[in-house]
Amino acid sequence: MLVFHGSLYNVPVYKIAVCDDDKETAAQLERYLSDIAAGLRLPCDIAVFHSAEHLRRAVQEGTRYDLIYLDIAFAEDEINGVQAGLFIRETCNDYAVSIVYISMAERTFRELNDTHPLYFLEKPLTCEQVEKTVKIFLKVAAQRAGGREVFTYKKGHAAHTVPVKDVVYFENLARKVIMHLSDGTQAVFYGSLKEAHEYSGHAFFVSGVSRWLHRAEHSSVAVYRCPARAARHDAHRSAV
Repeated sequence: MLVFHGSLYNVPVYKIAVCDDDKETAAQLERYLSDIAAGLRLPCDIAVFHSAEHLRRAVQEGTRYDLIYLDIAFAEDEINGVQAGLFIRETCNDYAVSIVYISMAERTFRELNDTHPLYFLEKPLTCEQVEKTVKIFLKVAAQRAGGREVFTYKKGHAAHTVPVKDVVYFENLARKVIMHLSDGTQAVFYGSLKEAHEYSGHAFFVSGVSRWLHRAEHSSVAVYRCPARAARHDAHRSAV
């Protein structure tokens, strides 16, 4: 389930996986996450699995998640949640994803230390507990990103992200925005220059208003990234 709240600009889309063989718990957790995302205006893509083995296969085939809620015990599965976590960490060498384990009772699993979990939740789950883990995850994700800024845009049903530093300028064409990148490629998506301008963090500015208003008759107006202004903005962001 892909959930967008607010503008797609300058906000990363987080991929979240829920894995629990109890379908009622999985559905409840998905609802909690959707409500929390709405409250935090957090774009997220939520995938639900009812088998640790299915999650393992998805990761093995190349799907990467930012946050995984993983049950420990699976009644009719080849592997349990701890083994799935070990596979993600050791076999796939993915130490970036945050894993939150969930279980009926708080028990000590020595193997959990090897999976470097973000948190442990005891069932029955509450929305307040889940929201706490989401906020912890966001703090960890922000530190891992090192303050890097990205533009996130939707093309079709897929979400894409591009580092702000790689954007040269935006161009408007009818109801679409053309994003010109430093490597010479372009990305086209629905949106407006006003949104791009507002969510650029003042790293972009409108150049030659009269000129561009004139060109607007031909449906072409551009917002350019000012190198000097962008450098000052980046320096300020680094200092904060």
